[in-house]
Order: sequence, then C-alpha cells, then structure tokens
Amino acid sequence: MVAQRGPLQSRSASKLEVLVDKRSFYAEVVSFQEGKKLQWVFRSGLYKGQGTWTLEEEEGHTRLRYVSDLPVHPSLIAEHFLNAKDFAARHGRVIRKAFGGLEKRLEETKA
Repeated sequence: MVAQRGPLQSRSASKLEVLVDKRSFYAEVVSFQEGKKLQWVFRSGLYKGQGTWTLEEEEGHTRLRYVSDLPVHPSLIAEHFLNAKDFAARHGRVIRKAFGGLEKRLEETKA
C-alpha cells in the first residue's frame, strides 16, 4: 500500500507515495522518528487526511500500528460509493490487505 520514492529524510516535507487499487497519491511526511513513527498529511482539492504509522516493541515482538483520520467529502461518497458505510468497509478491506501483504513479506524474509 505504501511505497517510498528515494531515501526518506528525517525531516518534514519528504513525499510518500500511497498506492491503493492501482491509484496512487502523494502524502507529505510531517514527522519521522527512525524505527518508531511516521506521520503524514494529504490535501488535494476535496481529498484530505492524516495518518500515523507507529512501531512498538511488545514482549519480544514488534507491533505495527496504523491510525488515520480521513474525512470524506459527501460528494466523493455520492460519486464513488453507495454510502459512508460502503466507503468504510472498502477502506477497511484495503487496510487489511495491506497488513496481510506486509505480514506475508515479513514471514518470507524470516525463511
């Protein structure tokens, strides 16, 4: 779901490409702590949002947590989705797919 173009700097204004269902958009990194946290914002026309990826050590494992705030303009729901519940369900599937892919990749690198 997320692809980084070039080396991510530990300063704000780096760009992060987010890939979703053959579409992509660029978010701006507003905060980055190596191995701990990445916060981003996105604003373009009616589209806007923010999110945080956090890595946390927990009992010998690493937990990846993703939290986002993606307010959706009503005209976007009317144009692309049945209703807000349909949008939430589709977004949830995309996030689960992203985490499933990440889990698979991590398992492959263990072998």
